[in-house]
Amino acid sequence: MPAADPCGVSFGGEDARARTRCDKPLVYSGSLDSYAHRDLTPVIGREYDDLQVTDLLESSDSNRLIKDLAVTGKLSPSAPSSSLTPP
Repeated sequence: MPAADPCGVSFGGEDARARTRCDKPLVYSGSLDSYAHRDLTPVIGREYDDLQVTDLLESSDSNRLIKDLAVTGKLSPSAPSSSLTPP
């Protein structure tokens, strides 16, 4: 008999390692509120026009900023990405 799924759905033959380890919903901390953004739709979320990936990675609070980006939206594809190219 397959292992019981906490959501009540089982597909059989599942590997426990493939299950999510996120036991609660991600919560937005508000760390990105200071960046300019547009609210697109409830599904897509916010689009941050002037925010660069390097801004997030080089910040002393990068973990929180990246988690908040995952919860709220996406970076603008039209934003300049010159900071991502290697020197």
